Amino acid sequence: MADLTDAIREAVQNGIGSPGSSRVLISISPERSIILDDGADVDLESTEGRRNLSVLGAGSKQRADDETIGEWGIGKGAIIAKGAVRIWSHDTALCFDYRDRRNSGKWADVSGRDGQLVDAVHHLEGMLVKIDHCEDEVPDPDSYRWRRYVRDLRKRFAYVQSRTGVSVVINGESVDKGDPLEAVADSPHPSLTRETKDAILALEYTPHEGLDIYSNGLYVTTKREYGIGGVVVSKGE
Repeated sequence: MADLTDAIREAVQNGIGSPGSSRVLISISPERSIILDDGADVDLESTEGRRNLSVLGAGSKQRADDETIGEWGIGKGAIIAKGAVRIWSHDTALCFDYRDRRNSGKWADVSGRDGQLVDAVHHLEGMLVKIDHCEDEVPDPDSYRWRRYVRDLRKRFAYVQSRTGVSVVINGESVDKGDPLEAVADSPHPSLTRETKDAILALEYTPHEGLDIYSNGLYVTTKREYGIGGVVVSKGE
């Protein structure tokens, strides 16, 4: 995975895809990242629950499922590679120290890809993912890249709420851009809006701006070779 935003993206997508989830809160700072959702608990003491969160490639999402945005799988590899990680749900936490950088407290017996179960101090409804960053996996605290990380994450989830009903909040501010059909409402250029069974299109004639493409509300890429701008949001993955 390229950078910290990939790890955070995976954790947020899992929160969005959690049954019953209505909100995912993200806190990102040079010291740590925290992702908290209010979806269904995961029984970390069960064989299945622990496997889904500790075995790379395991998860509950099916290949044919184009509605669920995330349900762990290989994405957890990006998360545990970025620092000492605690995944907490209900009364139990699963801790990882993939880089073997901690040697005291709850991390004393944790190393590599195998997670260590510990009892949580408090009860938690939903799920919390906490990444205490490895210094060599993140930019310097004063780097401009932190502002870019937040900007990129905001763009990544800009239309999630319109497609899933789940709100995403980063450092106290909602990322939601509202109805995709309104994306070109105030454009000074010629525009076209249309909704089909497969996608929502809000296009404008701005050859240099590029067309932002979203899959089920998640940002995928920007295309500049089409000669138009605006957004396209598919209705599935």
